[in-house]
Amino acid sequence: MCHDKKRAINGEFRISESLFFILSLLGGALGTMFGMRYCRHKTKKPAFIILVPVFLLLNLSVLFLIYFYT
Repeated sequence: MCHDKKRAINGEFRISESLFFILSLLGGALGTMFGMRYCRHKTKKPAFIILVPVFLLLNLSVLFLIYFYT
């Protein structure tokens, strides 16, 4: 998130939002959420406000299932 924000400020090529969503879905939702808060980046976009916490819950659910059912 911080890297993308720096690129946005400098007018450089940006990281796509779909990549952020894919990485969040694949286990990086907690990091994405912390990055959003720490860097104050993408905190007003409704898709990020809704989907990142949903992906975090999915990530935690998968970890719970793996831990208790393996």
